Amino acid sequence: GSNPKPLVIIHGWPGSFYEFMEVIEPLAHPERFGGDAEDGFDIIVPSLPGYGFSGKPANPIGPKTAAKFMNGLMTDVLGYDAYVAQGGDWGSMTTCYLGLEHAACKAIHLNMMGFAPPAPDGDMSEEEKQWRDGQRMTFEMEGAYFRLQMTKPQSLSYAMMDSPVGVAAWLTEKFNTWSHTPDDNIE
Repeated sequence: GSNPKPLVIIHGWPGSFYEFMEVIEPLAHPERFGGDAEDGFDIIVPSLPGYGFSGKPANPIGPKTAAKFMNGLMTDVLGYDAYVAQGGDWGSMTTCYLGLEHAACKAIHLNMMGFAPPAPDGDMSEEEKQWRDGQRMTFEMEGAYFRLQMTKPQSLSYAMMDSPVGVAAWLTEKFNTWSHTPDDNIE
């Protein structure tokens, strides 16, 4: 299109830019898929600092700092005055900080909701309370991976580094739990 909006798409763990390969062209060139060229985006798909195709940071970097780096990429390096952002998994946390703390980020889209400022029960509808309670139960039942990575990362890291079968089992279980498949089971 004549004036494409810049869109930064931010991956999670254990992801990389590769997970977006099939959406880049439709978003950049909607006219090739039955849409209007004027709805196209400039697509920017960086690696998060310390992930797959980026360098090793000198110190650990959390999502707030990653957002600062992503904003710098979009404004200082690429020269955009304004942009929109999309994030999933760990990238959703970075994307939330882009929306909250960086004025150049005009809108965000998340495909994982994990960033929710606490609200007193009195400020929540019954539906919101039910959603929150459901999210808490889901985390209680499915959050062991998070607790393991947070408290005992070395226990997992050696298996992930030395065993292709271990990596495949870990990833398959995650995709099976977090994805909807036709028969709800990945084999």
